[in-house]
Amino acid sequence: MRKLKAGVIGTGWVATARHIPALRRLDKVEVTAVYDRDESRAQAVASKFNIPIATSSIDDLLAQADDLVSICTPPTSHADLAIRALSAGRHVFIEKPMAMNPAEAQAMADAAERTGRRLCVSHNLLYSRSVRSALKELETAGPIQHIMATQFSNPRRRLPVWYEGLPGGLFFDESPHVLYLIRRLLGEVKVDMVRSRLDAANGNAIDFIETRLTNGDVDATVTMSFNAPVSEWRVTILATHKVISLDLFRDIITVTTNDGRHGPAEVLTGSLGTGLQSVKGFVSSGALYSMNKLLYGHEGIIAAFVDSIGGAPNPVQPGEALSVVRVTQDILRRAGIVTTSLERERIRPAILAPAHALPVWEPDAQRAAA
Repeated sequence: MRKLKAGVIGTGWVATARHIPALRRLDKVEVTAVYDRDESRAQAVASKFNIPIATSSIDDLLAQADDLVSICTPPTSHADLAIRALSAGRHVFIEKPMAMNPAEAQAMADAAERTGRRLCVSHNLLYSRSVRSALKELETAGPIQHIMATQFSNPRRRLPVWYEGLPGGLFFDESPHVLYLIRRLLGEVKVDMVRSRLDAANGNAIDFIETRLTNGDVDATVTMSFNAPVSEWRVTILATHKVISLDLFRDIITVTTNDGRHGPAEVLTGSLGTGLQSVKGFVSSGALYSMNKLLYGHEGIIAAFVDSIGGAPNPVQPGEALSVVRVTQDILRRAGIVTTSLERERIRPAILAPAHALPVWEPDAQRAAA
């Protein structure tokens, strides 16, 4: 069977530490080209991973990547690049956040629908070991009663160089992880409450925020700080029969069952159980991390995306990612973040052009050219 030819757009950390390693694990995929505006950076990455073509031309990359592209660029470029690749007949796997606003995200979804190509946004933590275990535990945990999430980020850790220019600052880039997880657990949610404090040095960035989301029956509370002394992302799922705790940074899950009368025996047994689970998870994740094999679900979601090209379900439907973009935009608005430049009338005309004005992939013509 012919291998699928893949191209990677962008050569930053997420491309070299996540996307390229995950793609290279797949026997059915060959990474044939890598793109960067700085061709010397593209050449360095191509040399490191034995990729045949390094280029600073998107057209050249698409010519070498016959089947799919992985987009690892800042979110300001996502809509342009995704629509261009989809219109050229390529399946697209793209980093979160999906787009800068709902209008861009909708245009991307429309392009995927129009061309019949797969568009998958990297909601990678859905495929992490801890989250997949949590979804399994929920099968016997009874209905979810509440979700509590905390997301603390230390600005000293490795961060993308472009995040300060985003609406809401680091919030815009990092919050989708918690938001898409809550959506997967509760279904469609809306913003019920926002309380925020903006960054003193950058009035269009969020320093601290509390948000309540709801699906009408179940609420989720989210607390985020982007000027914290530690980086910790945790989600606790309170279900009828179990409490499921996720340490997303360490990819560890602990599960606590009903502790009855909460007497000494129950407390000690429960504490011992969760302690042993934590140690086991730490050892397992630590071993993978030390070998650079802890990919936080990227390997799983990229494999599922590639399988979807052959007919399996898309691991993240465009509409699901679009919903997260809408929730993000509503939170920003309620937090008082200026998003004027992101409104529909200010979006690049090429993205919002009528379908007939965009290049359309014609498979018969492509086969004839080949």
